[in-house]
Amino acid sequence: MRRNRWTTLLVLGLLVACERTTPQPPTIEYFVAAPATVRSGAPSTLSWAVTGATALTLEPGIGDVAGLDAFVVGPGTTTTYTLTATNKGGSRSEHTTVTVDDSIDVEGRVLGLDGRPAAEVQVFVHAVGGDRTDASGAFRIEGVHAPFDVTLIYPDQLLTVTYLGLTLMQPTLLLPGLPPGLRRQVAVSGNVSGGTQFPQPAGHRTVVTFGSEATRVSAEADAATGAFAIDPLVWFGPDTAGALHALQWRVDAAGLPVEFTGHGYRALMLRTSDTEHRFQDMYLLPVGGARLNGLVAWPDDYGLVAQTLMIQYPEGGHALLASRLWPSSTFDYATPLIDGTTFAVASLAASEAGETSISVRSGLPAAASSVLATLAPAPRLTAPAEGGTGVGHDTEFKWTGPTDSAYLVAFTGHAGQPTYAVVTQGSRATIPDLSAFGIELPAGAQYGWSVYGLPQYPTVDAAASDDDGFLSSWFFNAFYRAQRDGALTESVARAFVTGP
Repeated sequence: MRRNRWTTLLVLGLLVACERTTPQPPTIEYFVAAPATVRSGAPSTLSWAVTGATALTLEPGIGDVAGLDAFVVGPGTTTTYTLTATNKGGSRSEHTTVTVDDSIDVEGRVLGLDGRPAAEVQVFVHAVGGDRTDASGAFRIEGVHAPFDVTLIYPDQLLTVTYLGLTLMQPTLLLPGLPPGLRRQVAVSGNVSGGTQFPQPAGHRTVVTFGSEATRVSAEADAATGAFAIDPLVWFGPDTAGALHALQWRVDAAGLPVEFTGHGYRALMLRTSDTEHRFQDMYLLPVGGARLNGLVAWPDDYGLVAQTLMIQYPEGGHALLASRLWPSSTFDYATPLIDGTTFAVASLAASEAGETSISVRSGLPAAASSVLATLAPAPRLTAPAEGGTGVGHDTEFKWTGPTDSAYLVAFTGHAGQPTYAVVTQGSRATIPDLSAFGIELPAGAQYGWSVYGLPQYPTVDAAASDDDGFLSSWFFNAFYRAQRDGALTESVARAFVTGP
């Protein structure tokens, strides 16, 4: 009995001795990140309190932090950090996570007709929130995660445009055809003299053009007197500075220019308080001439239908100089030599099914040669079939076309019914459900749909990168209002009936 007791005491003593001599692992009292949520690349401070450590490491990618009690990081993505403290007694680790908020603040603009700012447009980023554009067309929506979908709504016209899959922080979004702001108008009149004099000889034309950043319009001068009137001259927004140009030329039996016999110029400021500008007389001075020539290429199953030649004045005005129906694959036009002016050639082709393709070569010098205009194939609708019924928000509309192109899909009904447009990349779309915004797709309504191809824009982001409203102007009148190089294709239209 006594021996067993002494044995037990001996063992207990040995155990106590071991406890006194075995090193203990270090202690991590805390390991935290502040702030715990940051934007990508923004700083967050990792701090800690550690006792009893002979080595201290921080991972991933940092390493030895011995002697420190804090470290600043700037992760690009959500990252979990591990602090490991070590001594002879072992290691202890703690973890803390810095969450990266990858949302963006979208600060964009909405433009209407001719690239003018569109005010009072409702802008909604799906599942995030919305804003209303100010007088400059600007909006701001915070906390957006890319890619995102955004819808523009102009309630007075029940006009909507939805962009799918955007990633831009500063997109320029368009409401094609939307009059931007208050409508202004003024009557402009005067007389043209000089050139071949008036009455002008047969086979001549004299065209007066006003152009500015806000508007452009032309009118023919009276062949007998040289009098002209642009009434009304319409623009939108504030005062606009521009110029009148008068150009006279002789045409051949086909109406194509042969030689240019005079040019006149007059600066003109349009103010919102104006009602008319009379006596805007211009005298035509002689101009030199040049030739502009080139080649048109189009898809095999298309035919070239029409071509136009336009002069582009430096203030923004455009005047039509030549229009040809069923032209050949080559063109050769007489052009005038006028300081600051350039030229545009627009070509139109169509398939047997009625699909159309437009190409514009713009900003050309008067003596440009070997200009190449290439026409792209238009989207071809596949489903639903013509006259489809029971169509709703879950119906898929499909087409074929180049994969490296953005598209605008238009769904149009009768007057008083919502118009939907969707800008997307791909070959399918649905009618957006905008009932949450007070816009209901009417039941049993006759609608039509068509698809516009935007060959110069490989993505939706690219289509929303232009800040001059070029695309909006194209949808208003692509063939005659060229501002720069571009292309536009259009499918045939199909009809459908919405569900009950």
